[in-house]
Amino acid sequence: MKKKLRTKNLIITILSITIVFLVIGFIYLSITINNISKANYDVSITKVEEGTKIKGGKTSPTATYNIENNNKTIDFNFKLNSVNDSLTYKVTIKNNGNLDAKIDNIVENIDSVALSLVSIKHNDIKEEILKPGEKLTLTITVTTTSVIMPLPKNISYQISILTSSTN
Repeated sequence: MKKKLRTKNLIITILSITIVFLVIGFIYLSITINNISKANYDVSITKVEEGTKIKGGKTSPTATYNIENNNKTIDFNFKLNSVNDSLTYKVTIKNNGNLDAKIDNIVENIDSVALSLVSIKHNDIKEEILKPGEKLTLTITVTTTSVIMPLPKNISYQISILTSSTN
């Protein structure tokens, strides 16, 4: 009888220990899955600053902009008035996520008529790697290149940032 009782107690103890280890394992697995699901890269445009403004004539060039598409696209509307007008904007791009992110491409969209009248240049940030919290600056300069007047009232220019995770 005592032997049966000891055997039962031993079995109950082993099962209890097994249950405790299973609970600990499931808790660890749950935390791991939760952390994996929170892993992301979130590259976005966080700041736009007007830089150098060069007036080619009597009226200074101006611009307005909207940040769209979950802070991945910026839509400029430039107003250049004279030959040699120039505007520079500095666009800050930041990785708000917790994974490294790579700038895969920059997609530009500008009207073909406007493109023949202005020059739009920016620094090359393609293939740049942004660690979590890191920022980089995209400098965009638009300059009139045509002596044909009048220039279009507004020159629309859109730029989108395409990214991917490096992990």
